[in-house]
Amino acid sequence: MLCDNDAVYLESRQHHRGVTYDYDWQAVVEQVEEEEGRRRRNFSFLKSSQSFDRHQKQKMKATGGGDEETPLLGYRYEGEEDGLQDRPPSSQMVEEAKVQLELGVPVVLMSLLDFSVQVISVAFVGSLGALNLAGAAMASSFANVFGFAILEGLAGGMETSGGQAYGSGQPLLLGYLLQRGQFILIMFCLPISLLYLYAAWVLRHWGQDYEIAALAGQYVMYLLPGLFATALMLPVAKFLQVQGVTKPLAAISCSVLIFHAPVCWFYIHALDMGLVGAAMANSTSNILTLLLLVLFLNFERSGILERSWPGWSLAAFNNLWPFLELALPACAMTSFEWWVWEIIQIMAGWLPHPEISVSAMTICFQTAGLCYMLPLGLGTAASIRVSNELGAQKPRKARLAVIVAIILATAAGGFCSLVLFSVRRSWASVFIDPAETMVIQEFVDVVPILAVSIIGIAWNASLSGILRGSGQQWAGSIVNNLALYGVSLPLAYVFGVKMQMGLQGLWLGMMTGVILQLVGQFGLTGKTDWEYQATRALETVRSNSDQTETKSVD
Repeated sequence: MLCDNDAVYLESRQHHRGVTYDYDWQAVVEQVEEEEGRRRRNFSFLKSSQSFDRHQKQKMKATGGGDEETPLLGYRYEGEEDGLQDRPPSSQMVEEAKVQLELGVPVVLMSLLDFSVQVISVAFVGSLGALNLAGAAMASSFANVFGFAILEGLAGGMETSGGQAYGSGQPLLLGYLLQRGQFILIMFCLPISLLYLYAAWVLRHWGQDYEIAALAGQYVMYLLPGLFATALMLPVAKFLQVQGVTKPLAAISCSVLIFHAPVCWFYIHALDMGLVGAAMANSTSNILTLLLLVLFLNFERSGILERSWPGWSLAAFNNLWPFLELALPACAMTSFEWWVWEIIQIMAGWLPHPEISVSAMTICFQTAGLCYMLPLGLGTAASIRVSNELGAQKPRKARLAVIVAIILATAAGGFCSLVLFSVRRSWASVFIDPAETMVIQEFVDVVPILAVSIIGIAWNASLSGILRGSGQQWAGSIVNNLALYGVSLPLAYVFGVKMQMGLQGLWLGMMTGVILQLVGQFGLTGKTDWEYQATRALETVRSNSDQTETKSVD
């Protein structure tokens, strides 16, 4: 705080050498005092973090859960970012790319394997005929729009809060965030379940074909057990990812994928459950994933639970709002984006010959989704890196992570587009009986537009991860909604339905909106003040730990 002599001095300077200067010295005093207060709060919080760090190292040494010489607190004072300024840019970028690939490749594999579970289910249903394929596709769209997209978005809040907590040296806070995340996701599952039970009625009132809506309603009901398993599983996956533990997740997903194909055959053919057997197989695989994650955490030997699990505690529910403050915009950012793609699927049902158009659009979505898995995994790695570095007060390294993430996304999108264009006709036969030539041709006609869209989708995945990692979900959500709902959907409806351009028109409208979305996301990222975001990260960690810090060290 400024003393009285300082104030007198400032006042005297207003009349220096007989000249009167027109400024308010009192405002200067208030500004300096506010800055001093902010620095004092940050210093106090860092001291408590360092104390917490010492407690954690003592605990880990006693339990054999970690190396005493490995600092848990990642904080570095400004200008001290591991000699970053002393190394050439190319060396910095190569090193950062290695870190992101080490994090991202297992996440990519996990995403590909998880998505392959859906592809296998769709392939099994496709063998039952075009009508069953259309029903399963419509059900998957409905389930994603009103269920899994919401859960995935809410869990995305842990990438920001959890990544920043871990980067700032408070791993025990992750355990409380995990419990909060599971509680919140389960609460959201309750109203979602009611909507699932009335899926057929809702789809019929949206103008869908009666038979397709009836089949979709049956399919969605058998996805309910998997919905609750996913609500418990997603926070656990984020809990591990923000700590850089990604390889076991890929191994678990691989195990589930191997298990899934025989389970599909067993439910669909051995038990003669038909269409709903595929849905039951999906739920079974989700439950198995959750069980394997729990087993891994209880039997792994690297000390994950010792350093980051405080035990079940009501303290985890004392401070829900800071988590929701990040989770809700992350949910909006992810969910609204998913929803617009699923609405396009519904529009495909309004085209002439809906069995053909919906089936072809299903192949398009499965293909785009599969290609999306590569940049999505890299985007998750980017989110983790950005949030970790901001939590550790290293804004320059966060900025470097952003540049590298965009370069990797460009390479991933270009690779996927080239491969798709090369194998477009044979690829369609994976999803549908080769005798369904009209469906295959409809897909082949859309591929040129789809291939270009995939590059934009790759950039979108990376930029969305960057915005999540830096806590800018609200801004990202606004950009997404304006571009997708203000441009993509209206143009898709006009081109595809009104102008009767079919699936090509739907995708052309979507691609136009994606381009505008990217312009907005690049603008947000380019104008980000990373030093300010590092300060915000410190405030976020403090607000999340206010109610739990004392209990976590007792």
